[in-house]
Amino acid sequence: MTILLLVVTLMSLSIATSAVSGWTETQNKVHEIADMARAIGLPEDDPIIKRASEIWWQEQEAKTQPKLTPLGTMYITGYDACYACCGKTDGITASGVKATVNHTVAMCADYPFGTEIYINGLGYYTVEDRGVGRGTVDVFCNNHTECYAITGYYEVYLVEGNNG
Repeated sequence: MTILLLVVTLMSLSIATSAVSGWTETQNKVHEIADMARAIGLPEDDPIIKRASEIWWQEQEAKTQPKLTPLGTMYITGYDACYACCGKTDGITASGVKATVNHTVAMCADYPFGTEIYINGLGYYTVEDRGVGRGTVDVFCNNHTECYAITGYYEVYLVEGNNG
């Protein structure tokens, strides 16, 4: 009965709602449905309003997730700021910034400095260094133990919209 009443209301009422800038079309539609449900007196815990809210938040979460483009399976190695790994100990990368754990990676010149990548199982990183060939990503670590612990093959993705 509640759904039938809402459908009749949607067809007969002309409640003026304007699209909210920054919201998806779906978010605007479910917001309008929830407003109409409230206008006919449905409580906030009504399934129609609750479902509209769930859909709105799902859309919001989807908007905030970065788009990932697969680069393929790559060999992940680790390096630290020691002489054996870098030939120097200052931690300054080829791009001129100081390497940061959980942030800096070295990749071949196909990937400009500033390119953001996602390594499945390890996280998001930024290309700030060189010194490896194609198909390899060298992740900056605290020490050799961490370097050895992450070495292996991982799926790597390009983070769209924030690169180079």
